[in-house]
Amino acid sequence: MTIRTKILAPVLGISALLFSAAGAIAVMTTVKTAVAAAENNVVATSERYAYSLETLLEKPFTMIKTLGTLFEGYNSVPVLERRSSYVRMMRSIAERNSDYISIWTAWGPDAIDGSDMLNVDTLYGNVSGAFCVALTKGVDGLVLSTLPDSIRAEKRYMASYTTLSAAIVGPYLPSADAAGPVFCITAPIVYGGRSMGVVGVEIEAFAITRMINDLSIQTGSDYSLLNNDYVYIEVSDQALIGRSILTQDSSRTEESDAIRKGKPYLARVAPTDGDEAILRVFTPVRVSDTNAPWSLMVEEKMSSVRSASGSTALMVMLFATFGAVLVAQLVVTLLVAGAVSKPAIKAGALLQNIAEGEGDLTTRLGIESSDEIGSLARSFDKFAEKLATIIGDAKSAVAELKASSIELDSGMGATKNAVKRIDEAIEGVIERTVNQAASVEEVSSSVEQITRNIESLDKMIERQKGGVSESSASIEEMVGAIGSIAKNVESFGEYMKRLVTASDAGKGKLGGVSELVKDISTRSQGLIDANKVIQSIAAQTNLLAMNAAIEAAHAGDAGAGFAVVANEIRTLAELSQARSKEIAGSVAGIRGGIDKVVGSTAEAVSAFENIVSHVRKVGELEAEIKAAVAEQGTGSRLVLESLSSIRDITDEVRGASAEMTQGAVAAGDEMRRLLVLTEELKHSMQSIGNESAGIKAITDRVSELGVRNAEMVAKVESGTDRFKV
Repeated sequence: MTIRTKILAPVLGISALLFSAAGAIAVMTTVKTAVAAAENNVVATSERYAYSLETLLEKPFTMIKTLGTLFEGYNSVPVLERRSSYVRMMRSIAERNSDYISIWTAWGPDAIDGSDMLNVDTLYGNVSGAFCVALTKGVDGLVLSTLPDSIRAEKRYMASYTTLSAAIVGPYLPSADAAGPVFCITAPIVYGGRSMGVVGVEIEAFAITRMINDLSIQTGSDYSLLNNDYVYIEVSDQALIGRSILTQDSSRTEESDAIRKGKPYLARVAPTDGDEAILRVFTPVRVSDTNAPWSLMVEEKMSSVRSASGSTALMVMLFATFGAVLVAQLVVTLLVAGAVSKPAIKAGALLQNIAEGEGDLTTRLGIESSDEIGSLARSFDKFAEKLATIIGDAKSAVAELKASSIELDSGMGATKNAVKRIDEAIEGVIERTVNQAASVEEVSSSVEQITRNIESLDKMIERQKGGVSESSASIEEMVGAIGSIAKNVESFGEYMKRLVTASDAGKGKLGGVSELVKDISTRSQGLIDANKVIQSIAAQTNLLAMNAAIEAAHAGDAGAGFAVVANEIRTLAELSQARSKEIAGSVAGIRGGIDKVVGSTAEAVSAFENIVSHVRKVGELEAEIKAAVAEQGTGSRLVLESLSSIRDITDEVRGASAEMTQGAVAAGDEMRRLLVLTEELKHSMQSIGNESAGIKAITDRVSELGVRNAEMVAKVESGTDRFKV
């Protein structure tokens, strides 16, 4: 039987049977599938519009998070510019976004710059100086105002402050006269793992309201938007906005738990009080990494769901039946084709294994059928057997060639090492020979220099001998002069002793004069005191005379004589007072002169003390000079003795120098002969090195050929090893 007959025979019968079975199965599952599809359609629609809401909220959410991140770098902004700089950022954002009601920020006490006390009731500080400000849209544009400290207790602040993450808060009315509810997106300002404050933006809920209303109109379903607390944000019944669903139906806790966790939820609600059953779907509205997602709720009557499913039931059944027939026919065709083509697939896999894989030549197809596939399989088995024989012979030859290559490489390696050691030895000998030649030259030069130095030494010895003789005569004269100096120093000492005695006597007498002058100065003070007493008496007498004259005037003629006497007394008192003043002036002049004498005497005493001190120092120096002269005399005598010894040693050195000169000349001759021998040795070793270089080049070439041979052997071995024989 041919391949064509094997394939076509069973296909028509099996196709008819499967067509009938598929129709029955499709009818049984159509209704159930249609209802599930209608419910899934509601869920898919809800998910699509939830994504639209996420897109709507993503822009302000991303903006406020970015602003919070910028505010976190406040330490890089100069302290005095932080508040004004951040207000400028907020203003720029508010001006570019018309749907923003306000943008605000609130920081903790002293958090932004540590200078709240300097900003109390200012443009950038509230009543406590805290940086809590808002830019709000008004009739005439943006208005900057401060926020009270109580904002830090509000939910829009705490939602991000406590969780350290962005949040959506609302809806709420920002003020009593607000046009409508708003919601707030907030982000924390974090530094060092600690929340420093919050930044937020308030957005009108109008855009969301319009989207929810449009959804309800377009789909005929009832759409609502809930926040994470299960509170209505938008609903067709506006009176419910801001209220929790649980206040209407406390039994819906399972739904509220799903909303708070941000999970999708589907509920089929049974009919109550004559109402229809409904399908309720909750889809989370997630924006970035907010920890409190919203939920989009859609409520659809179950009658509408079933109606939608019934209209598609027939189409689903027809498509399912047709699809089942096609699938069944395809399965039958694949089964029959697989049974026929299995030998061909096996042969193809074996060929691919030989060409690309393990190269197993021991495997045989073993197909004994009498059709075209069987004939092809038997021919392939014969080819594989012959190829295995050829590959086996090639492997044996490669193994022998590899062993020869390894042995050759090992021998050449040993040869190269030996040549290398010879080269190193030759280079060492040449280097040492060169060093020896240099050393010999240096020694020869040194010997010649020594000879010249010895000749110079002979001349210097002669000069030294003459100098020693001259020095001896000079030192003898110096010894005589030192003796004379010693005698003069002794005479100078006697004179210094007398001078010290006279200086001490003069100092004593001058001290006595100083004491007498001080006594006179003391006594002059007594004269001054007595004169003051006289002046006092004269003043009192004058006063009494004036009083007596006044009393005489009161007595009239009876006191005329008494008045004359009083006048005379007053005249004498005035005269005494005048003389007393003159005496006081004279005494003061005398006292001044005495004081000058006392000062001069003190200076003279100090001068005498300095003279005596210097005289004593001169006496001490005289004693030191005397001792030094004595030591110098002793040293001069020792020098004379040393010069005599030097003269004798100089004669001995001159004799030894002559002997050294003869030895240096002989050593120089030997060094020159050694230098000639060293040069001959160096040339010989260089010739040996040149011959060694030729040997090394030959061994390197043989090694290269060995490496290439090993590479070729490896390639052949790699090719034959792929085959299993």
